[in-house]
Formats: sequence, C-alpha cells, structure tokens
Amino acid sequence: MILYMISQSRPFVNNKALLQERLDDIRLDPKFPFEETLAFVAEKELEIEEVEDDLKREVEFYNQALNAVKLSRKQLDKAGVKHMRPVDYFAEMVKSDKHMGRVKQHLLFEKQKMEGFERRKQQKEFKKYSKQLQAEKQKQKGAQKKKVKELANQYRGKTPDALATLGSSGMNKKRERATNNEAKFRQSAKRQAKDKKYGSGYVKGSKKNSAKSSADMSDFSTKKNKTAFPGMKAKIKKRPGKSRRMNRRSG
Repeated sequence: MILYMISQSRPFVNNKALLQERLDDIRLDPKFPFEETLAFVAEKELEIEEVEDDLKREVEFYNQALNAVKLSRKQLDKAGVKHMRPVDYFAEMVKSDKHMGRVKQHLLFEKQKMEGFERRKQQKEFKKYSKQLQAEKQKQKGAQKKKVKELANQYRGKTPDALATLGSSGMNKKRERATNNEAKFRQSAKRQAKDKKYGSGYVKGSKKNSAKSSADMSDFSTKKNKTAFPGMKAKIKKRPGKSRRMNRRSG
C-alpha cells in the first residue's frame, strides 16, 4: 500500500486590527514611572551598512544595548532607586558546586594540554637546532679530516730529506714565524741547543740510525756518564771510618 502525502501550505494571514488589539491589551499605561516598567526605547535607530556581516551586526546591537543601560541607570539614580547589588549580598548560584568543579577541572585540563603542547613545540625546536649544530660540527670535522689526509698524502713516498723539508715548512710554522720575526719570537740558548741536538722538527722515519751515526762518540762525555761500561769494574769510593771523620772535623 502506497501512501501519497500532499503538502498544503498554510495561508498567510496579516490581521493588523487584531494584532493592534492584542498590543493594546498588554501595553502598560505610559503614565507609569520608569522604575515600574523598566522599558527603554533607543533614541537612535540602527544603521547597519552590511547587514549580512554577523560581527558588525552584533557590535551594533551591543553598542545600542550598552547606551540604553547607561541612560536607564541615570534615570534610576534620579528617581532614587537602588540598582547596585550590595557587597554582602548572597545569591545562590544557578549551577551547583559539583558542576562548577567539573568546569574547573576541564579548564585545568585544557591549560595543562596547552602547556604540554608548548613544551613539546620547544623541545622540537631545540632538537632541530641541535641537529643543525651537530651537522655543522660533523662538516667541520670532515673538512679537518680531509685536510689531514691531504697532508699525509704529501708525506707519502718522500725521502727523509724531503720529509724534513716538509716537516719544517708544514708542521713547524711557529718556528718559521720566529725566524721571520726574531725580535718578537727569539729562541733561547737552551732551545737552540735542543734543536741542534735533536733537530728542529720530527718526521717519522727521518731519524734512523746509520753505521756512521752509531760509531760517532763525539758527544760522549765521561763527566756526564760516570757509570762504568759493561765488563768494567767501577771504582767505588768507600766512606772513611768514624775516627777519621772525627779527626777531619777537629783538624
């Protein structure tokens, strides 16, 4: 069974006479004072340029209502009617304490949620900055490593004389600056003696002994080396007796 529904629109009725009659029934006598009716009509009509703009329309409504409240308060003050709530006035809340407690908990939860969001955001930014800083350090470390590798390739396959030259030119820059500017970087006599004995710069493989250097005894001193050679008996000077020491002191 199929039911067909036919929609019938209600006729539009605009009975102005009946509406005016009902308005006269509920209208208060204009002779009543303002404090009895508290009815205030705005002096200026609303003029909204953009009616479809909700924000501007609500702002105009707000300004009109605020102006009406200010004028109404002046009339109440003029009539001597108290309209401000006393300081010690106690009024029961519309919402219960239990409900307000739930509202407070919800507000605290939202606050903690926002704080957690901001904290995670800061941690994310700090982590991003740390990664950039670490990448920059790795880049500098790689460049330094590459430079050392290139320098090592220069030393590879060089003769001892060439290594000594490279060592004095590349690895001993401070000494070169001292040579160029003797007034500022003047070497002491001790440093010069050390350089003469051990060399001005050490390069691996450049100080190997040879038969000639091993047989060279020109730097050997018997005064500095008092220890006897292996196989020789060292002359040990014995300590004199007590009587001899006493006679030496008295004499």
